[in-house]
Amino acid sequence: MATALRAAPRFALALLLAAPAAACRPDPPLPPDPDEPTPAATCAEAPLTLSRTEADSALEAPPWLQVCTACPAESIGFELENGNGASLPLATGWTPNRDCAVALATDPLPARPDIPARVEVSDDAGREGALDFELPLADGRGADPVDLGVATWLVPLDPGALRLPGSTVLLGDPPPAVLVSLGPADSEARREVTFAPTRGDGVTQDLCAPTTTLAEPASLLSRQVATPIVGDDPLPGGLLAERGALQGRLTEEADAIEDLVLLAVVDLVASEAVTGLSPQEACSTWNDALGFDPCIPCGPPSEGLAGLPACVTVVIETARAEAAPAPIVPLTAETIPPNCRSL
Repeated sequence: MATALRAAPRFALALLLAAPAAACRPDPPLPPDPDEPTPAATCAEAPLTLSRTEADSALEAPPWLQVCTACPAESIGFELENGNGASLPLATGWTPNRDCAVALATDPLPARPDIPARVEVSDDAGREGALDFELPLADGRGADPVDLGVATWLVPLDPGALRLPGSTVLLGDPPPAVLVSLGPADSEARREVTFAPTRGDGVTQDLCAPTTTLAEPASLLSRQVATPIVGDDPLPGGLLAERGALQGRLTEEADAIEDLVLLAVVDLVASEAVTGLSPQEACSTWNDALGFDPCIPCGPPSEGLAGLPACVTVVIETARAEAAPAPIVPLTAETIPPNCRSL
């Protein structure tokens, strides 16, 4: 049975409860205090309600979406249009505790002020609902740089860049910053995306750590750059992705990338050789260290909660990544300088 989906104010849980009949009611109840939390109620009594429809972001117009439910959802599905009636491909994932889902387009977002979005939610009681809204997009689009060549930017990894509670898992002990480069354009005008960690000064590439290149090259549209992250793509820190996306916007002179967001669902089974732990051991270890369990089922939120909690969803964002002083030096485990092995 379909149920109307309510969109509550940010952080609020708009739960409406029917008051039991009473023989005498001398005074009507006072309205709820907006500064006080909504009284607890069983989810079976509460409407199907959203507690968040805006991304938990520090960006003015984040390119990623986040939807949270007041009570646990069985599934959460996203749709995002390009503004011309066609759907954009999305990378999606559950957040820790499975009360929210996040999404990021794997193709460049169009040069528009906003685009239509839709979320569909169901719970374990069989109730379903949908909400249509607009995703505002940032200004700053225009013609692509004529001769971008190979460009590299420095992405700071301050605590504010890690937007989800489980995001620290991706990098473990993160470097001060990560270098991101776009390679030369191929025959289809797409470009390889390469990551490299920096060392202590936060600017210079760590030449004792391998670089990583995504399997899928990035597309560029009106200075908006985006690429999917696909299964077994290596991420900064060495863990392997099940899926994800990278989205950002070049400045007119390509001297910076603005509103850069990486969303990735880390595959703990594929990453076992890196962590040395099974998914169950890794989740338990992180639970002890973080104070909560960041692990979620690996399937898209639209497919429900089936499956073992063997993945972790992470979101990293930065408002502006400046051009780096030097290009990335490609390195593999075999080409790292010999003196690094003795350090």
